[in-house]
Amino acid sequence: MKYLHKVRNGESLNSISNRYEVATREVLNDNNITREAVREGLILCINKINEKRHIVKPFETLDKISAKYSVSKEKIRQFNKITEVFVGEIIYIPSVL
Repeated sequence: MKYLHKVRNGESLNSISNRYEVATREVLNDNNITREAVREGLILCINKINEKRHIVKPFETLDKISAKYSVSKEKIRQFNKITEVFVGEIIYIPSVL
């Protein structure tokens, strides 16, 4: 589902991404902008897809996470634009439709 969001006074990239429950990097990538470009009056396209948040725990690997959610590690990598995971990192698991 796509939303258009006009940035209001006092809003930050974090508050907007939290509101729509999407990753900040996805908002930046989808709008082809940098964090510094987010200013009052800017209209952002928010692509909200079905995803789950996962906090990486000690000793978890992409292999273990992908097996847990039955999603390929390559899809997780591409979705999050990562090559590896770190303890405490929040990653997003795309839904398999």
